Amino acid sequence: MPKPFKFSSNVLRSVALLFLVTLTPGSLLATTSTSTSLTSSPNPSTFLSSVTFTATVTPSAATGTVTFKDGSASIGTGTLSNGRAALTTSTLAPGSHSITASYGGNSSYSGSTSSTLTQTVNRAPSFTSLGSSLNPSTYGSSVTFTASVSNGLMGPGGAPVGPTPTGSVVFYNGSTQIGAGTLISGTATLSISTLAAAPSGTTITASYGGDSNYTGSTASLTQTVNQAAATVTLSNLTQTYTGSALTPTATTTPSGLSITWTGAPDTNAGNYPVTATVSNANYSGYANGTFTIGKATPTVLVASSSNPSPYESSVTFTATVTPSTATGTVTFYDGSNELGTGTLSSGTAPYSTSTLAMGTHSITANYGGDSNDSTNLSPALNQGVGAYISSLSPGQGIPLAVLTITGAGFGASQGTSTVTLNEVTATVISNEWSNTSITVLVPMLVPGTVPVIVIVNGIPSNSYNFVVTSGFTCQ
Repeated sequence: MPKPFKFSSNVLRSVALLFLVTLTPGSLLATTSTSTSLTSSPNPSTFLSSVTFTATVTPSAATGTVTFKDGSASIGTGTLSNGRAALTTSTLAPGSHSITASYGGNSSYSGSTSSTLTQTVNRAPSFTSLGSSLNPSTYGSSVTFTASVSNGLMGPGGAPVGPTPTGSVVFYNGSTQIGAGTLISGTATLSISTLAAAPSGTTITASYGGDSNYTGSTASLTQTVNQAAATVTLSNLTQTYTGSALTPTATTTPSGLSITWTGAPDTNAGNYPVTATVSNANYSGYANGTFTIGKATPTVLVASSSNPSPYESSVTFTATVTPSTATGTVTFYDGSNELGTGTLSSGTAPYSTSTLAMGTHSITANYGGDSNDSTNLSPALNQGVGAYISSLSPGQGIPLAVLTITGAGFGASQGTSTVTLNEVTATVISNEWSNTSITVLVPMLVPGTVPVIVIVNGIPSNSYNFVVTSGFTCQ
C-alpha cells in the first residue's frame, strides 16, 4: 500500500494565497430575486399620441435597465431609478398590443419579467375640409368639390406628422349621394354639372369613412346654384277672332320648357300686352309682346221665303251670319236702294217687305259688324216678283168654259205673258187682259184639280186651284 502524499507547508501557503487573490468579494454570496410589474398611461391610448409604460422592480434597490417589448419585439429600454423605469412612445399602431417589461438583473439581483399588459390603441381622429371651385355656380356649369383629409398634426416647420389618411370620400347633396372620390395624398375631388338650381343654397357634404389609422369625419358647405338663362321667342302674335280663347306661341331655348302667360289667353278682338315667363326650377327667362286679335270676317248669306213672290204680297228675306255669335244689324238692299234693317239673333236677321215692284230684284244683305266681327256683304239673291192671283170665277167648270182671273200685276196688256192651267196654255179672250183681270177659255183637260198660273215677263204668279168638272178625256 502506497504512502499518503503530503504537501509541504509552502505549497499550502501558495494555494491559499491564490484563492484569496482570485475570489471576488461577495462571489460566494447568492443574488437577490426580483419581481417586475408594468402599468401604462393612458390606456386606451390614441394613435400618434404618447403613451408611457412604467416598470416597477422590487426591491427598489435593484439597478440596471428594463427592456419593454410589444409581443416579442423590443420597443425601447428604460434605466431603473429608485426601482422604476419608464418608456414613452407614440409609434404604436391602432389595435391591441401585448406589452411586457423585462428587468435584466445584475450581480446582486436576478432578472424578472412582468405580466403581459394589454394596451389598446384607438384610431386617431381625422379632420375633413371641403371647398368648391365655383360658388355661386349656374345650373349646367361644372363645379369641382375638393375634400382634404388630415390628422390635424403638424411637426416642425409645418411638416405633417404620421401617415396620410387613405380611403375614399363620399359626396352628398343634402341626403342624396352625388359621387365619390379616392383620396390621393389626402385629397379627393368630385366634378359635377348636374346640380339642380338652388338660389337659396344647397348643402354639400363630404364624408370620409376612415381607414385603419383614422376615424371618419365630415365637412359641409352651402353651394349656391343659380338658374340658367333661357331664351323665349314669341310668335303667332296676330290671330283672328274665333269666339274661343286664343294664346300666342312661345318657344324656348333650351326647348320644351314650360311657360306661364300673363295677359293671355284672350278671346275678344283687340290688342293685349302679354308676357311669357319660363316656369322651370332650373331656368329663368321671359319675353314681352303685343298680342293682336283681329276681327273675324263673317260669312253672310241671304235667303227668301218665297221666290218668286207674288206682286204686292209680303216676302221675308233672312240674312244668316256665321259665326252665329256675331251681333248687330243687317241692312238689306235692292240693288243700291236700301230696303230696311234686321237685328241679328243667334246668327239670323229677318226683313219683310211687300213693296217690291214687278220684275227681278238683286237683293243683298250687308252686315254692319261688331266689336269682334268686321262688316261683310252677302252675294246677291235674284228675287222675282210676279203677278198675284186673288180669285177665280167660277172656281170650277168644264173645258172651254170661260174663266175670269182676278188679281194684280198682270200688266196693261198681254204682250208675251201667258196663263196656264196644269201647265197647259189657255186661250185669252181678245181684249180681256188688264192689270187686274184676265179672261181665258179653260183648256181641254181631264177632270180634276189643276193649278192656274199667270206668267208675266217670264215670272210666274202664285198658284191658284181650279176644278175641271167634266170635259176632255184622254183615250
